[in-house]
Amino acid sequence: DVELAGSLIEHWAGRFRSSHLLSRLAITFPDNNPPGLETLRRHSFRILEQRSFAVPLSGRTFQQWEASLKQSVRNKNRQALKRGGVFQPVNQPEEASEIHRLARLTARYHKRPAPNFSERFYRLVLDPCGPLAQTPGMVRLYMVRVEGKPAAFNLCVVHAGRIWLCDHGADETTFQARPNNLIYRSIIELAFQEGLEAVDLGAAPEEARSLADFKSSLGGEPYTRLSAVKTSGLFGCAAWLRGLYHRLR
Repeated sequence: DVELAGSLIEHWAGRFRSSHLLSRLAITFPDNNPPGLETLRRHSFRILEQRSFAVPLSGRTFQQWEASLKQSVRNKNRQALKRGGVFQPVNQPEEASEIHRLARLTARYHKRPAPNFSERFYRLVLDPCGPLAQTPGMVRLYMVRVEGKPAAFNLCVVHAGRIWLCDHGADETTFQARPNNLIYRSIIELAFQEGLEAVDLGAAPEEARSLADFKSSLGGEPYTRLSAVKTSGLFGCAAWLRGLYHRLR
């Protein structure tokens, strides 16, 4: 993992000289002290510490994990199983539009100017001949449908013995079916089945108290993870203008 992180840093730091492009690059590390950080700083990367939540899996079973949760959370998980939600992997490029719709709804709900990723990004992830064709199973998309309607999705990456939850979206009108409980519970169950060491439930900003509480309720233990981010000036300006546009609407 250290070699991989070092290679990734040197590769991108060496070629990422196109500061005029409308682009943003973010690298999150499985190691808290990867090599090459000074190289990244010299190339104007910001080194960020993020508060994330990880569910440790080693040394116990899925049943033991579920038994460790509070009774109220177990009740919500049981409700999610009974209320018509169907958990399934997403593997067709045509489903990218459904995922992007959920991402847009979530961005609007949290008053963000736009989703983290475009519909084209999801189509590339799902393209059987696309850039991820040589690494099957590394990047995954999962969805919960309620009465056939897309209700929630998660974008995940499997690396370094963990499954990392990178992006999430949900339709709040299906909240009574508890699709969020179902999708997180199902991903954790899959991680146990695959013998992974942990499930990283993703970062939660300090101000997002309810999100942090939800991830903690699933057995997520807070820890600090390291990321390096570089944003071009044009990208930052465009993001600011886009945010202003959405605030004025």
